[in-house]
Amino acid sequence: MLIRAVNRAYRRYMKGEKLVSARHLQPGKRCVKVGANYGYYTLLMTATCGSEGRVVACEPNPILAETYLPQNLALNGFYHGVEICPKVIGNLDDQTVDFVLQEGDFATSSLERWAYAHRSGNVQVPAITLDRLCAGWPRVDLVKIDAEGAEALVWEGMQKTWRRFPNAAVVFELHLQRDPPQTIGLLHRLERDYALRAISYEGEIETTDAAAIQTRPQEHWTLWLQR
Repeated sequence: MLIRAVNRAYRRYMKGEKLVSARHLQPGKRCVKVGANYGYYTLLMTATCGSEGRVVACEPNPILAETYLPQNLALNGFYHGVEICPKVIGNLDDQTVDFVLQEGDFATSSLERWAYAHRSGNVQVPAITLDRLCAGWPRVDLVKIDAEGAEALVWEGMQKTWRRFPNAAVVFELHLQRDPPQTIGLLHRLERDYALRAISYEGEIETTDAAAIQTRPQEHWTLWLQR
């Protein structure tokens, strides 16, 4: 199997998102993964977009960005085809921010307030907006965001990019139990301007609304945003 570095349970859990993303991606596409973690979706994007495409994997956790992520890319033969951005993607440029680390659970490290009660430590990490990161790109096709409760900050810092590339798709992993006020506020802002659609576990894109999402906050919600 091409993506060997990801455990079986995680592959089953994220099956729907993988199916939708794979259908949308083609050789030559340009993608950004915000919150690359160990590199599962980065590998999927890189394998599909090929040598003519471009993939940037953004991961501020230095343990992941410097060790596990490049190792997993190298294991699958993609180390030289991916740019790793070891920065926080949010609403700030040219600043450093506190990034909270969770011992034994790298996937839940976060920029946001909720993480402080469970932290094992924190590091100073440079911050950049997606607008700055993609300023020189001729196009952006897919942005996948998994920011552990900081999705609203990422969205705030990518509005120029979103306006420049009207055909782009944005995939949000919503963490409703991480920072409910901020995440639910983002959800309602999106609903005012766009039709909300969510990715099912079977890989279908289905119409939904903020009220339906809030009734099941414990579920894994992934939004597909595209004009």
